[in-house]
This record gives sequence, structure tokens and C-alpha cells, in this order.
Amino acid sequence: MKAISKYGIGSIILAIILIGIAAFLFVYFHRGEEGEVFLIGKAYAYKTFNDPYRTTIGITNSSLIIIYAVFNNTGKNDIPICYVEINDITVSINQFYVLINQGYHSTFNGESIPVGIHNLTILINYNITLFHENKIMMNLGNGQTISFIAYLSS
Repeated sequence: MKAISKYGIGSIILAIILIGIAAFLFVYFHRGEEGEVFLIGKAYAYKTFNDPYRTTIGITNSSLIIIYAVFNNTGKNDIPICYVEINDITVSINQFYVLINQGYHSTFNGESIPVGIHNLTILINYNITLFHENKIMMNLGNGQTISFIAYLSS
């Protein structure tokens, strides 16, 4: 009890407040490393048998669903795409490929969205019926889920 009265209860409260402020500032400035992903504008989807990217990724015998969209990753690292759902049908990671600004992009995490604003072409090697409006949901490695509509394009 003498230690408390010697330094004063005010010093202890001040120390606790300073530790709390330091912890808050650390969390505040480090929370953006994973960032978030945002869709910019509209997304479009179509099905094709004759896409030039088929040979790039080694698909030769089936139709592809292609989704075009522009995304902004605000973080400091690429964010992996865990899976994609199209009209409530889940497509696993080994059935889709991501092209960034017209070039194939894959990291050690698998298919991912790189930092910054990029045109993404998502190639899906899965036979799904497309409608005029297609509900797309992407589950990302940072825990984020992006839901959007991809309009049918010819």
C-alpha cells in the first residue's frame, strides 16, 4: 500500500491509459495490411468455347465461364480467393483461374487479387447455366466475402 501512496494512484492510472493508447495506435496502423477488396463498376459474364486464354492455362476440352470485373485491393499484400459461387453453385479453387490485366497471375497462395486497381478476368472451368443477371460471391483469404451481380454479355 505504501508503493501506491508513494507514487500516487494517478501515476498508475496514467500508465494504464498510456498502455491502452499505445495498443490502440498499434492496432489502428496495422489493421490495413490485409486490406479490403472492392468491386469498381459493373461485372460481366459469358460462356465460351473459343477463348484465347484456354491454351495459356491448359484447358482444351470444355466450355469456360468468363467473368470480367475491376477490383481494388486496398491492402499491402495479394489477397487469395478461396472459392467462388455462381448462382449458388460453389466452384473450388482448382476450377478457376485469375488473369490480371490480361496476363495469368498466380501466387504461392493460389489465385489471388493483387494490391491496387486491376482488371480481373476470372476463368471458370465448370459447366454452369448463366442468366441475364448472375449472382457471384467470392470468399477471400482475409475473411471478406464479396457479393455482386455479373450481367450476361454476348
